[in-house]
Amino acid sequence: ILQSFEDRLKLTAHHSKYLAKYFPLEAILLMELTGKQIDSFSVFRCSICSVDDLRSIAESSHDRIWLYCFHVGEMLIAYWRGDYLTAEEHFYFALPGAKAPSLNGIYCTFFGGLIVLQLSRQVDGKDDQR
Repeated sequence: ILQSFEDRLKLTAHHSKYLAKYFPLEAILLMELTGKQIDSFSVFRCSICSVDDLRSIAESSHDRIWLYCFHVGEMLIAYWRGDYLTAEEHFYFALPGAKAPSLNGIYCTFFGGLIVLQLSRQVDGKDDQR
């Protein structure tokens, strides 16, 4: 999976830098879920070197789709780590973009519901102990 992902990234970067900018978001999510490192930034030849670079470029370009995809990925990573408050924050940033039909919209809505459920269980659990 990881090698084919790197091959797709190189091929996409060769044909379209615009589409290639979405791949590091997927690579970061894939690395988080598998625990293996993927070099997803080398194809940009130092113009994008980290997740922070991606975030700043997305925010400065006002590319709503890219920001939406970024927040959905960050939401999934935070959920995976068990950081439900951070996941909820990214969920609310991504929620306006989830109205358009897309696979990310399904992820956003489904995992957003799971995040709210987990947070309500945590609150209910704390209230029961009082």
